[in-house]
Amino acid sequence: MLPAPRGPAPVGRRIFDWTDSTRNRELMVFVWYPAQIANDAAKRTPSPILPERWSTLAQRRFLPGDVRGSAIADAPVADGRHPLLILLPAMGGIPTDYTTIAEDLASYGYIVAGITPTGSARVVVFSNGRVVKQTDDADLERRDAAQQLVEQWRKDVRYVRDQLNSNEVFAPHIDAQRTGIFGHSFGGAVALHVLAGDPEFQRGANIDGAPEGDPIGKLERPVLFFNGADLPPSQRTLNDAILHEMKTICANDSAGCVWRDTKQAGHMNFSDLGAMPLPLAIPYSHFSLTSIDGPAFLYSVCSELRAFFGGNARS
Repeated sequence: MLPAPRGPAPVGRRIFDWTDSTRNRELMVFVWYPAQIANDAAKRTPSPILPERWSTLAQRRFLPGDVRGSAIADAPVADGRHPLLILLPAMGGIPTDYTTIAEDLASYGYIVAGITPTGSARVVVFSNGRVVKQTDDADLERRDAAQQLVEQWRKDVRYVRDQLNSNEVFAPHIDAQRTGIFGHSFGGAVALHVLAGDPEFQRGANIDGAPEGDPIGKLERPVLFFNGADLPPSQRTLNDAILHEMKTICANDSAGCVWRDTKQAGHMNFSDLGAMPLPLAIPYSHFSLTSIDGPAFLYSVCSELRAFFGGNARS
């Protein structure tokens, strides 16, 4: 089991297979949300974090396949309107890599929609069983090449947001005036671009992501930078350049910027990988992890996200 969500609401999860006909692009979307569960259903067993068809293909090597969170599949959505947060994974990642964060936020009243970026995710298994493995090979060190992928992800975000706001299950429960976005690594970089160009999003968070694509101009909505450990000393020049660019974005944000550093955390400590037992023979560094207390750190990340996006959601 992953770390349990701490909020007052039970958590539900639904999975959607949507096709953007204007781009001929199919996406799998995982949505976690505050649920309304009757007393006689309270003891239902939470589903594995991935459906069976995904599990063998998508789980990272050396990790157990039947990892369970706390969400109940297809439970009714809790009454009322809730803030909507779009979740973007790291390059090669899938939304369920961040189940601990998504469930914890949902238990405090957020609807969290995680997009699986087809072609960029390490694997996608669609509802008809079709499998698409990672094919995107953009050179992310070239900003012009990365921008093409940034634009594709941005269009995914807009499409999913619009789908949710017209979906018969979720539309009655979404507060469109409280819409935010956050992402890890490349997903965090895309979140900055969404925040810069899409006025429907009021706030955005970049979790340990270096800037990608075209330079970000002046932001006019609040942004959170949550950073882990520096790059190795051999990459000090790159590390300093990344920090300088992010701090410039932060300083130029007219709506306010929050900066958080946890140098004791590795890049993948921001995902569920940091909360799972690893084989003793494999060093943490092999997985971009440190020996920081994984579950406690993930809870701290959740608390920072709630503090940043919150005030209007239950706390």
